[in-house]
Amino acid sequence: MPMGSSGGVLSIVSLAFLNLFSKYRSGDRLSPEHEKTILDRLLPHHPDYEKKIGCGIDYITVGYHPDFESSRCLFIVRKDGQFVDFSYWKCMKGLIKKNYPLYANSFILRHFRQHRHGK
Repeated sequence: MPMGSSGGVLSIVSLAFLNLFSKYRSGDRLSPEHEKTILDRLLPHHPDYEKKIGCGIDYITVGYHPDFESSRCLFIVRKDGQFVDFSYWKCMKGLIKKNYPLYANSFILRHFRQHRHGK
């Protein structure tokens, strides 16, 4: 199945789980390589992409969500200094739906556990 191929969906999932949330502490800026992968391959698939990037992206960092304090997430730090959280789950779902429309719903149901707070 194409979703498991090199450079496909599963490699992006691996990046998110294995690198982002185990390698980085809260407040850490992503490495240039990880940031480029997120900016080029994942973030454009967020349903609110334009709203999230606003005036432009300075960098991406890891932190705790302001409303769900035990939940770590990614933040865009905009050029105006504002921190804006974004859900990589929403990005992943958007990527899957765009690139694999015939398999998307069954893949998401099978491989994505239900997230708290409807995310």
